[in-house]
Amino acid sequence: MAAKKIRIHELAKELGMTNAEVLDLCNVLGVAAKGPSSSLAEAYAQMVTRRAERDGHTRDKQPEESTPVKKAAPEKAAPRKAPAVEAPPRRSQKKLSFRRAAPRSAADGPTVSSEDWVRRLIAAGESRTVEFKQTARTNVEGNRPKDKGRELDILKTIAGFLNTDGGTLLIGVTDSGEVSGIEIDLPTVPRKNLDGFGLWLTNLISTRIGVIAAHKSAISFHVFDDKTVCLVTVEPGGEPSYVTADTTDFYVRLGGSTQKFNIAQAVSYTKQHWP
Repeated sequence: MAAKKIRIHELAKELGMTNAEVLDLCNVLGVAAKGPSSSLAEAYAQMVTRRAERDGHTRDKQPEESTPVKKAAPEKAAPRKAPAVEAPPRRSQKKLSFRRAAPRSAADGPTVSSEDWVRRLIAAGESRTVEFKQTARTNVEGNRPKDKGRELDILKTIAGFLNTDGGTLLIGVTDSGEVSGIEIDLPTVPRKNLDGFGLWLTNLISTRIGVIAAHKSAISFHVFDDKTVCLVTVEPGGEPSYVTADTTDFYVRLGGSTQKFNIAQAVSYTKQHWP
């Protein structure tokens, strides 16, 4: 069954907010939305709703959208051309988002924050739409950096989210919900910093799953007691996504885990999920 979606103007009405307020909140959370008619997957709508409720933005009744009132020019005044004013960008220059095929991190840098909603997300534990990974490259038990098995675990989870209803991957969090941080991985990536980690991760997704998968994966960084968590918010895919390694495999989320389907299962699932 296809994932449920809700339009921005519908969500705004439910929350008692204006369309502009919901769009601004989407911008803060790194959720792609261009206007009131944009659709959000259920996972993203829930994320926006939780943030709106936490910050006290919700109302019992939706206010009217404010519209600027144009002032009439004086009848005898000679028309004068107003100086051009550059509108401020909707997205912060420090936002890291990989919603385009070309990575923007090199120019824009990462988003670094310490949000209570991320802490609550961790406290709620793993689920069909939430997964924790302690590292992205380093095998802590075997003390092996650049471990291909760890990279494959990341790719499997992202592909599983793409092929189901989307979800959130938190890297730098143990299975028990303890924040371990991604600092152990930073020496293994280009530049050895968050920019390098973001570039490496988006290139990994693009190369091993596909450019569209990278486009649907928004990356941000959140700091807890000097430990950095990498949050990857994955949209539901509009078509099947496969992980290419030694073989090409198809994954879905079942309960709180990612499962590989054989060919027959994958064919049957794709026909039902993308009719």
